[in-house]
Amino acid sequence: MGYEVQIEDLRSSAQAARDALDVVEDTKAPDDLRGIAAAIPGASAASLVETVATGWEADVRSWVRGARRYAEGLESAATQYETDDAAARAAFTPAGPNQPR
Repeated sequence: MGYEVQIEDLRSSAQAARDALDVVEDTKAPDDLRGIAAAIPGASAASLVETVATGWEADVRSWVRGARRYAEGLESAATQYETDDAAARAAFTPAGPNQPR
């Protein structure tokens, strides 16, 4: 039984995760939500807007941290597979005519 790893697919996935976290990290949605409170002064929902926006910001920060760790893990795995592949190639490459076998 064996396995095959597509190292470039790992790197591509890491980049996709970084791209997604860049978009999410830059979201202004919680701030946009805060604007609703000004549009509905006195409404009972207006007092909850800050709570929701603050929670949303915390969730976004948490998701971004997780996505960053995920991307770093994929990059690390790709690098380790490359290192292991190079070591395996070196181990099975003939040493040359003057080297013991």
